[in-house]
Amino acid sequence: RSDPKPLNISATQSGVTVNYVFNFAAFCANGGSRQGIEPVEALQVTVLGNPTQSETVEVEIRGAIGQTLQLNVVSAKGRLVSDLSVNRAGSIELQTVRLGSEAGVYLLNVSTSSQRQTVKIVRQ
Repeated sequence: RSDPKPLNISATQSGVTVNYVFNFAAFCANGGSRQGIEPVEALQVTVLGNPTQSETVEVEIRGAIGQTLQLNVVSAKGRLVSDLSVNRAGSIELQTVRLGSEAGVYLLNVSTSSQRQTVKIVRQ
């Protein structure tokens, strides 16, 4: 073709989606050289000190560098307990989240624009 159009490619694996625009004209102009993209690091959420007896717990988040993070804690009854937003996450983001005052199970939801992870926290 004399006027090849770019092709949008999207792939999802383990909940992580990567988008790439393949430009046929540029590929052919470079002699068909191999192209690739760097894989996106998967979102990893680790609760430090789980189970806990405290009303707060520290959380370590990896795989969201430079992205906006949304953290929220929900009680076992579905009530929103706390909500936190981080504008630009570091390579290792440490945050303290508030749990409810009662013992029980809480769900910590951590999300970026493309990834989400939920972790169970037990308050004794």
